[in-house]
Amino acid sequence: MKRYTVAVLLLFLLFSSTLAGCYSESSDDSTNYENTDKRISTLSEELNQSSIFIEQLFLLLNETNQSNHLYEMEIEILQISLELEKQKTILQSISHNTTISELQETISSTQILLDEAYALISQYESIDISNNPDVNYIPLLFEIYNHSGKYMNHHNWNGGLWDRVVFDEYGIPKVQYSDGLKYVPTTAFHWGLVQYSKWLETGDEIHFDNAIEVATWAVENQSNVGGWAWYFDHSFHGGVLGSMDSGWYGGMTQGLGMSFLTRMYNSTGNQTYMQAALNSTQLLSINVSEGGVLRNYNNYSWYEEYPTPDAGSYVLNGYIYTLVGLYDLIQEFNDSVSNELYHDGIQTLNAMIGLFDLGCSSSYDLVHHSVPGSAPNIAREGYHNTHITLISVMNAIENNNYQSIEDRWIEYANGICFSSPNGANPR
Repeated sequence: MKRYTVAVLLLFLLFSSTLAGCYSESSDDSTNYENTDKRISTLSEELNQSSIFIEQLFLLLNETNQSNHLYEMEIEILQISLELEKQKTILQSISHNTTISELQETISSTQILLDEAYALISQYESIDISNNPDVNYIPLLFEIYNHSGKYMNHHNWNGGLWDRVVFDEYGIPKVQYSDGLKYVPTTAFHWGLVQYSKWLETGDEIHFDNAIEVATWAVENQSNVGGWAWYFDHSFHGGVLGSMDSGWYGGMTQGLGMSFLTRMYNSTGNQTYMQAALNSTQLLSINVSEGGVLRNYNNYSWYEEYPTPDAGSYVLNGYIYTLVGLYDLIQEFNDSVSNELYHDGIQTLNAMIGLFDLGCSSSYDLVHHSVPGSAPNIAREGYHNTHITLISVMNAIENNNYQSIEDRWIEYANGICFSSPNGANPR
């Protein structure tokens, strides 16, 4: 979420810095404006309106608890962030020869994009939460995890993302971007897991039919290295770790694909689902530098949600989704490759989970370890709650190996920071 607010604020700064020297006279401009000062005044007024809009978005993003729809929101906010990045590139291309009419057109298109962002955020304003600090946070926890059962809380997913996608003739979700509709593999797998879970919950065959459509798409669109690619560029965390070019793979996408296809095989016996599920592990053994998702952190293997090229991002929630996918493969197929990858991953989680503990919250990633001197990317409330939920899943799988982390992070969610035994930070 924070990368979205940063992108929006940077966009405003680019507006302000670009305006001063980026206009020129033209015959068309002369007929529309009496003088240059009037033109600048008109544009400045539009920019002031955008500034107010940005402030509203900032407050909404930091005050609204969206944990109930966090999974969908993560995808949607990422998509809006990408569009904002593209628009910033357009703004940076403005030269001193740019006419007022061209500037106005650029501002107009940016305002449309910001309007889309506002529409996205406003969907979550009505979520039923309490901001009363005396009301304790009640986490979504799992004591049992079944590799062939409902996927976490997906059977309760309604609205949100699914109100904002368009389904193709085969029932596959496509996400609307400013430059058209696009397939997003993580969205597709979330949809498949929602439909599978709703089928188990309700027994309604329409949900299973929807899941079959996603499984067919997954088999037909898997690459020769077992992946489902994201076909757009992305600069994670403002680009401090380099830009991922179109066609990149993500560990979280692979993990969701594993979990979905494992369930579909379990319910159908379809061999193509099994093969696609097992093939999806390949990228976890291919280094980021070679197009995969594997990265090394002090001799520990990490499966990157965002395979940033210059240094590691180490996003925690995406990593755990990958581990859960590997666990599902082991339980269903007793696969030796998945078993090795999973146990390497568990060793990594054991060694690195403490790095995400900030004493009063958890960290979304470890960019501050990759960029010396940078501050930690503190997980906002929704992401921190998701960390707790995912840790509870790992506790269900790993015999409560992370119970102390889960308990402590629940306290953080209720405003109770860690109290040092030496009294350095007493409660």
